[in-house]
Amino acid sequence: MIAALAALWLAACTKSTAPPVSAGTTVTVIQTRPPSAGATAPVSTGPTTTKQVGSCPLLSTAEVASDVGQRLAKVTVQSSGAKIVGCTWYPLTHANSQCDETCLRGEHLPPGTQADVKISSSTYASARAARDAFIRLAERGTHIQQVQVAAKNTGLCFQTNFWAHDAGKDWTCTFAVGTRVVLINSVVTDQALNLVQVAQAVVSRF
Repeated sequence: MIAALAALWLAACTKSTAPPVSAGTTVTVIQTRPPSAGATAPVSTGPTTTKQVGSCPLLSTAEVASDVGQRLAKVTVQSSGAKIVGCTWYPLTHANSQCDETCLRGEHLPPGTQADVKISSSTYASARAARDAFIRLAERGTHIQQVQVAAKNTGLCFQTNFWAHDAGKDWTCTFAVGTRVVLINSVVTDQALNLVQVAQAVVSRF
């Protein structure tokens, strides 16, 4: 699987080889080069603002909580360039009618300042740049897995350090939709399936 990822990524950086020519023939050789650091960066869409809301337009809190098996409370929405670019959910930090003190202690949730699930997105200059970008994101993690997020759309899930307490075991999933790259971080450590379900639910919103 790693070899397949490498082949996909290197396809954008392969030099062409000039074909054999006979005397008197003029041949134009187009040589591609690895993109510069600037060419691989997201396109700026302006400053990002964060606002606490009652619900996220991308995905409901109830659906996210069910998929990841976590009790969620506060949710914020991130906007840039008049578009919603992400949502962040935070864990329940106080007992309520659905989870009393005993229940809450047994949940082992992160502190209220630590995001539980975060969906973010970035825009790139082209669909190819977006594809290359999400592959690079996955290559920074460990235990990379290919996952089907939609028909004809394969994403990647991997483990990384989202909450320091989990020591690099947090599952993250990423995929591209056109020129946009979507990244889903979480404090889920047991299996990628939880995040795959979130990815499959939210992909159509991008």
